[in-house]
Amino acid sequence: MDNKTISAVVSSTLERAALVVEDLSEPVYRRYFAADPDAAALMAHMDDLTRGRMLNEVLRLLMEWDPVSDSAYLNFEVRNHQYAYRVESRMYRELLVALRDVVAQLLGDAFEPDRVAWESRIAGLLAEIEARAG
Repeated sequence: MDNKTISAVVSSTLERAALVVEDLSEPVYRRYFAADPDAAALMAHMDDLTRGRMLNEVLRLLMEWDPVSDSAYLNFEVRNHQYAYRVESRMYRELLVALRDVVAQLLGDAFEPDRVAWESRIAGLLAEIEARAG
């Protein structure tokens, strides 16, 4: 599956999820913090607006990921979060998995045809993050 197709599938899935719940922030962060208490502790000082902005950027990457145009952005963000906030690379995985699982739960069986695209996009993003977190 090529990058453009993955982007289209992930975007469509998120549009359908938005019909079920208007704001994904609360269920995603609830699941994320339950799975990763260290991340919850790191983000305890953040308000809902900041968390929402962060999740919006994650959603953008999932829907529009372009390894060329997003390279500099990821270079900065991954290194900044690693050194300034002590974010561990596993925390990105936990966040992406929490988001995927919330969307899958919201859509039920209707998510299954899109799972391969989601797994591919998440794997691609995580590989890029790992390469920068080194």
